[in-house]
Amino acid sequence: MIRIAGNHLKKRIDQIQELIHEVPKNRRQRVTRGCGSNILASITGLSTQEAVDKIVTIKRRVEMGVNRASEAWQVSTSSFISSTKVLHTRVNNLFNLMSAETRLLHTLYRTMLNFIDMQMIHLVTYLTVLFRYHV
Repeated sequence: MIRIAGNHLKKRIDQIQELIHEVPKNRRQRVTRGCGSNILASITGLSTQEAVDKIVTIKRRVEMGVNRASEAWQVSTSSFISSTKVLHTRVNNLFNLMSAETRLLHTLYRTMLNFIDMQMIHLVTYLTVLFRYHV
């Protein structure tokens, strides 16, 4: 039901916009309506000049609002993209730091193991020599 009403409203707005685009923007370019057209409008239900002027004014306001919304959307989109790029760079920097720290810890661990191995070899050698002389 809501979809049908939305489609109907969209069709009507499209029709109004098509008609309004045909209306000249300058009053000098427009053919003014006379007294007879006002009488005919009241009989047939057609729009009066004041109603047409109001519609044109509303159309201009809507166009200005759409332009403002479009500009705001563009600014917010570009700022979102910029902030996303900054966050991406920060995450990459953190990852690089963590990788460097991991490599450093692995190097330190291997160095300590080599040192302990060397100390164990020296200890075993010393103990071997010590037992040889005491036995």
